[in-house]
Amino acid sequence: MNQLDALWGFINANLKERLRISASDMEMDNLRITRQTKNLGLGQIRTAIRQYDAVIYLYRWPYEECNPDIVLQLILAWMDEHANTLQDEISLGEPEMEATIDNGEKSAEVIFTIPMADELVLREDENGIIPRSGKRYSLVEPQVWVAEKADVRTTFAKDDAP
Repeated sequence: MNQLDALWGFINANLKERLRISASDMEMDNLRITRQTKNLGLGQIRTAIRQYDAVIYLYRWPYEECNPDIVLQLILAWMDEHANTLQDEISLGEPEMEATIDNGEKSAEVIFTIPMADELVLREDENGIIPRSGKRYSLVEPQVWVAEKADVRTTFAKDDAP
């Protein structure tokens, strides 16, 4: 799942059903690919980073029912708690918001632009479709295993003992 899909799911999980955003109201704009190879462990290789502006359009948003700043706060909350580490690693920047109010219709057109990045990761797979360096690979979602506890042991040489 890319970052835009994850953000969309988070926003919709927290809005009333009537206010949920359609997938057709979002897009990736200004896509840029940076080739950047990095061993991620677990047999995974990051081969590139895809940077883009995630653009979310809220057409005819009922601003009296739901302040658009609530959507902005959902975006900021997601960025703080769920965005991948690339947000900080490559200094992606801050989201932007544009709004045009139509008082006659009691609605607003609101556009959010959020800088995002996804890792493009391969894992060795004998049935994989991608040939690279004499092996075959499959495109995968990166996996990260986090230790929940660790034992740390130290030993001192006889002369170094406290």
